[in-house]
Amino acid sequence: MDGNLLSDREIEVLRLVGQGKSNKEIAMDLDISINTVKVHIGNIFQKISVTSRTEATLFAIEHGIIKSPGNQIEEGIQEIPVVEIPEAKPTWQEAIRSKRWLLLMVGLLLLAALYVVITKPAFLMPRQNPTAMPPQNWVDVASMTEPRSSMAIATFEGKIVVIGGRSSLGVLSSAEIYDPISNTWSVLIEKPTAVYDASAAVIGEKIYVPGGIKADGSLTNVVEVFNLRKNEWEKSADLPIAVSGYGLAAFEGQIYLFGGWDAQKSLNSVWRYDPNSDTWHEGSPMPTARMHPAVLADGGKIYVMGGSDGETKLNANESYNPYIELEKGNPWMVEPNLPEKLSGFTAIKLYDKVALFGGKSAVSGAIDQFHYSTVQREWQIININSESVSPISDAAYVLLGDNIYVIGGQVGEQYLDRVSRYQAVYTILLPLTIN
Repeated sequence: MDGNLLSDREIEVLRLVGQGKSNKEIAMDLDISINTVKVHIGNIFQKISVTSRTEATLFAIEHGIIKSPGNQIEEGIQEIPVVEIPEAKPTWQEAIRSKRWLLLMVGLLLLAALYVVITKPAFLMPRQNPTAMPPQNWVDVASMTEPRSSMAIATFEGKIVVIGGRSSLGVLSSAEIYDPISNTWSVLIEKPTAVYDASAAVIGEKIYVPGGIKADGSLTNVVEVFNLRKNEWEKSADLPIAVSGYGLAAFEGQIYLFGGWDAQKSLNSVWRYDPNSDTWHEGSPMPTARMHPAVLADGGKIYVMGGSDGETKLNANESYNPYIELEKGNPWMVEPNLPEKLSGFTAIKLYDKVALFGGKSAVSGAIDQFHYSTVQREWQIININSESVSPISDAAYVLLGDNIYVIGGQVGEQYLDRVSRYQAVYTILLPLTIN
């Protein structure tokens, strides 16, 4: 294997990976997006035939891209000459002079500690736990140009992109984008294939939309890709199967598709798409076949929650580890069941919890009150205001910045163009006081 396979940019990324930096830190250092970093890492892994950051770091050391920590220490030792210093007992004046900088630093630290105790600066004030926050209200923002439900949705560079779906006019091919700064929607070029009940995932600077249900009611396996920079659509490799109502997640420069509906039954299949080779690969099947699950990548795993078997809603909660899959092990782990049987909802990462929004419960209508800790592996019930008195079905929920947006959907037979915002991430700073 030759390090010359890598481009200059990939070598820069690999060098930072070898320094132990996260994708976010690499993106900041190189002034690129996190998604672009993930694409570079995926390319690097493929070119040098590795499956982990550790292996990539070892490759970088072996090919001189970075220095081994051990070699650096050894070189440093060789550069320092050994000098014998005769022992001499210093006087107390010399001891004070030799330690004057240390004494000065101790004095400054004591003054800083005294300042903190007396003034209690605002940046050290505790952040109130989200569960103890007072109820917030949903705020309506600019409506979409077209009412719709069951659409694909993605976020890109601080904006929300909505693709396809259905309305009273039928199945849609239209797409539009929301800018929260100007609070405006703009129309994008239409998707070549009109579909609903499909999802979207962002890799690099492209939005991938696999499968879905067409206007004639049949399923499709076509995968169409939107380039937002050029405002144009292109086609990638077809899915091996025609499917709708699946769960979709982007993880480390790859796209993972879980379950769905093949017009006859709910599926337990798993498919992985590699954008570098434009190929789909079959993964280990899910323990539970399902359609319309919530899917979220977090902490090196992809969580697949709830959904339906085609007749009844499910509370099954399972996690998938792509790294174990690559090592030919069993990538699936059974997680604690959801508190209720849910389908068609969205999982969003809030603080250190996975929060569930929207969808339909076997007990109630729209739900938005369950949080799951992936570390403690337990559920909490969080009471926040519903976005509507009447339950909304088939709406899109997305986290953008500090806010959760609920977009479109249906109330009964009425399709909505309404968009509401809920501030879900916030900090309370207490006033500065002096005792």
